[in-house]
Amino acid sequence: MTIEEALVEYLESNSTLRALVGTNIYPQVVPPNVTGDTLVYNRISGMRDEIMGQPGGVSHHRIQIDCWSDSYSGVRRLANELRYALNNKSGQWGTVEVQCCMLIDEGDNPPDYTPDNSRVESYSVRQDYEIWHSEEI
Repeated sequence: MTIEEALVEYLESNSTLRALVGTNIYPQVVPPNVTGDTLVYNRISGMRDEIMGQPGGVSHHRIQIDCWSDSYSGVRRLANELRYALNNKSGQWGTVEVQCCMLIDEGDNPPDYTPDNSRVESYSVRQDYEIWHSEEI
């Protein structure tokens, strides 16, 4: 199981997040015709530890998660719930043992406007997490 698969499974198991986004958790982009609050994740970077030139079985990855909603208050609520679910968490996520998940950066993304620029279509907040976890060798 990859860290991304483990992350999605962990997020989908959180009842508060599930009530907000359902299964709207996607890699890299929001698919066409998806409506409602949504989470989008991207692996920004990663390192694998080595011990004496051999894989050590521990990795740390920076994962960015973008929260999307049709209102600013909605996206702030979603971002707060995501932070409550992930920041400083550890434990078993699927088959991956997470040693630590830390929020290392957060900010608002520019809003998306309708094609004619007449109104804001959606709001977004990005959160970057560093996740230390076990990895199969």
